[in-house]
Amino acid sequence: MKLEHDIYTIRSIESDNGHCTAVIVLNPESDIYKGHFPGNPITPGVVMIGIARELIARAFDSPLTLTGVPSVKYMSVLTPVTSPEVLYDITFNIADGKVKAKTAVKNQTTTFARISLTLES
Repeated sequence: MKLEHDIYTIRSIESDNGHCTAVIVLNPESDIYKGHFPGNPITPGVVMIGIARELIARAFDSPLTLTGVPSVKYMSVLTPVTSPEVLYDITFNIADGKVKAKTAVKNQTTTFARISLTLES
């Protein structure tokens, strides 16, 4: 399932030499928030991971497949009402034909998650 244009839109994205930053805007009207949770929308952790995967694939201009999530630390609740604009700060490298990425999901005052991903072409 493609999350861009449903759950989020990209306000800006830059990628260079193993680093990608993207500012996204969460869509509180997305169906995902109607079920998670009605009247109190919270971004599911799996959605934060999916957004990271899509942003990394975009940086590589390649449809990458998520093959592993070595670590995830959720640090604060991410809601599209109080934090509609979020920064994904991603560092990555290629080792053994795999993309290994570390992602911080944050805004100016709060880090919502730290996520490590492994992806392949």
